[in-house]
Amino acid sequence: MTNTSYKPSRVLMIFSSSYDGHYARDLSHGFHQSNVDIGFISLKNAPVPQWLEREHAKDFSEVIGNNASFPKKILRSIGVVRDFRPDIIQTHLFQGGIVGLIVGKLLGIPVIHTRHHIDEHYQSGTVIHRWIDRLVAKKSSHVVVCSEAAKKWLVDVEGIMASHITVINQGFDFSFLQPSAEAVAKASEDLGFTEGKLDIVCVARYSKAKGQNYLLYAMSEIVKTIPNISLTFMGPGDSSWLMKLVDELNLGKYVTILPSRNDVPACIAAADMIIHPSLADSFSQLVIEAQAVGGLLIASDIAAAREQIIDGQTGIIVPPRNSEAITDAVLYLVNNPELARNARVKGPLHVRNSFTWQRMVEEEIDCISKFAK
Repeated sequence: MTNTSYKPSRVLMIFSSSYDGHYARDLSHGFHQSNVDIGFISLKNAPVPQWLEREHAKDFSEVIGNNASFPKKILRSIGVVRDFRPDIIQTHLFQGGIVGLIVGKLLGIPVIHTRHHIDEHYQSGTVIHRWIDRLVAKKSSHVVVCSEAAKKWLVDVEGIMASHITVINQGFDFSFLQPSAEAVAKASEDLGFTEGKLDIVCVARYSKAKGQNYLLYAMSEIVKTIPNISLTFMGPGDSSWLMKLVDELNLGKYVTILPSRNDVPACIAAADMIIHPSLADSFSQLVIEAQAVGGLLIASDIAAAREQIIDGQTGIIVPPRNSEAITDAVLYLVNNPELARNARVKGPLHVRNSFTWQRMVEEEIDCISKFAK
């Protein structure tokens, strides 16, 4: 339960880039209901989310400006803190963690660092990235992570004390994860899904850390057994490397690569399967969303997968970096329609019981109440 001895009146959230997502929106909604003012800084001065005013939150990103140098971001953030006077700063992502920690130390304000990744910098970053990650975690007043797997990594690999870390699973407002029949039908039409064809969707940022290449290797085998199949990728980032691999594997007639879409719940509800082959996650929002809409999910056994999925009941968990395992899982689900039907029923019940936004907000306020000045 929330700490009743003290509750902060103002919290400043510093994000490296945009905070226009359900996580910040639901925190804003819950904080407002709990009479806690919340302010946001996007260090890239990303567009202000449409929900901001409705959730009674404040945005200070314009003060930071576009393309400001790193020292200017720090100085301007100091000005925001002096004006807003938060009881605590909560930082998010790499640059947000650095700026927030420096500002907090200079002004004597506690800093909670929210670590949204586990080992991504060990896969695609540099020694400097890893050193800064560890320093920010150690020097912040406390660290919040989204999964037990992330906590274990910080303790075992980065040497952070377990008592310095709190696990708060992300929560979701499932009213936003109930696409209408009309929305699902439109998504199906837009994506070219048809009856009698196995339509698979993969939603993730385009990066080799997300394992899309292993899914393509699996597809090159699956099409030999199921020729009437499609695979649609969607997400942000540079997909040129993935397009090249599609050409090399002669999968052009089966694969479509799209940018991000704003109707992801409808897209995954329309698909026959959702495959999440990621190699680097702390807590996958897509895994929750796929189960919430009754999707048939295959996901890599990394990070929080076993905290989010009941293997064999609400989805199938496969070893990472293993295209053969993905192939086997797809064929297994195709050949076991009763299991697939049960997963579509159990998935929504599971996530709606375990991953509510109300629980997340309560745990967030409880955590920051222990450290706010």
